[in-house]
Order: sequence, then structure tokens, then C-alpha cells
Amino acid sequence: MVSVFRMAMSPFGRILIGVCTMPMVKTLGDDQRAFVITAAVWSAIALVLLLWCFIKCEEKVVIPAREVKKEKEKGAGMATLKALVTNQYFWALTALWMLKNSSDSVQDIRRFKDIGGEDFVVFNGPDEQYVAGRLMGADSGIGGTYAAMPELLLAADRFLEAGDFEGAQAVQAEIWRIITVFCSGKSNMYAVIKEYLRQYKGLALGGVRAPLTAFVPEDAVYVEKAAAMIEQAEQRFAAK
Repeated sequence: MVSVFRMAMSPFGRILIGVCTMPMVKTLGDDQRAFVITAAVWSAIALVLLLWCFIKCEEKVVIPAREVKKEKEKGAGMATLKALVTNQYFWALTALWMLKNSSDSVQDIRRFKDIGGEDFVVFNGPDEQYVAGRLMGADSGIGGTYAAMPELLLAADRFLEAGDFEGAQAVQAEIWRIITVFCSGKSNMYAVIKEYLRQYKGLALGGVRAPLTAFVPEDAVYVEKAAAMIEQAEQRFAAK
């Protein structure tokens, strides 16, 4: 139920941010400084809400095997935090001035580049529109579905670099269709992707975190269908 509520309210949050961001930027001066302040405000609000969710959410179902595992993993949080703060790449990304745009409208990418300047790094977020985002000025992309079909994203990049926009569009269409299949079942999209990686790539990456819906066996048909589509698309595009 929590997952259903989250998925239902997520679009409202994105609409709210999309509607309010540019008016805030214009009110604060409509320049790079205004954009930075606006981003900081949204980040602060997100941090408070995430902390509130983390503190208040508690799983009520008691599973004995999980309780035993929990006892064994006590103290793992500090070890994880230590690994994070001693990771040079974490600090490199923290220091690097960048933005990931996850809004549905690719015009926002151009807007962010114009406000931030050409040295302001913008990543395309929605995997379904990677090619469109790159054409609007995104420097690269960050996506959750890349792990399932990296060769197709690389193929799209090669077509773009070569100026073959019809080829890039064709790859993007296949990527969109594959993502649609990943989202067709009862399981969370990432649960289906992880099952695909387990079955077809030999990568046992575990399940998805709560409250995301775990993989259910009846969605195996979508894993099989997506695998066939990826293989066909790779044969068609990846080697070109």
C-alpha cells in the first residue's frame, strides 16, 4: 500500500516542482545565482522529507529469519558510512558542479544550460528520452535502466556523434519499448531489471528496497520478453 501511495503521489510532486521552479528563479533574479538558491531550497525540503520518512516509517511485519539477519548486521551502518566518506569518487562527484534533469520536458535541459553556462554539467534523467535530452544539450545521462542494455545507450551515442539522427531515433524507440515491457508487470521496474540481470547476465544483485514491490514469479514473462527484445536490438544496433 505504501508503494502504491508513493507511485500515486510522485507525479504530483514532479508537477509541483515543475510549476514552481522557474517562477522562483525569476523572483530571485533570473540568473545563475537564483537557480542555485532555488535548487538549494528544493534540496533542503527533500532532505527534511526524506529524514522524516526514514524516522517515521517502520515495518510492522515480523519475520524471524529477518530478525536474526538484522542482529548479525548491527553496526553495518557505520561501516557503510565510513566506506562512503573515504571514497574518493564520492567526493569528486560532490565537488563537481552538475545537475541531473529528471523532468519530462527536455526544454528544461536547454534552460538549465543557458542559466548555468556551458561549463554547467547537465545529465539527462529519463531513459525514455535520452536522445532527445542529448540533442537539447545534455552532456550525458544517468539512468536506472542502463545496466540492462548498456550497448544500446552506447549505440545511441555513436549515432549522435556521427550525426546519424535517424539511427539514434531508432535506437531510442527500441529503448523506450524495452522500458515499457519492464514496467508492464506487478513488480517494480527495478525488480524486473534485477531479475533480468540475474537470469541473463549472471548478476545476483538481490531485490529492491522496501517499499518498492519485489519481483513476483508471474512477471517472468516480461523478463523473457525484454531479454528477447534487448538481444534483437543489440544485434541490430550495437555493432554498428
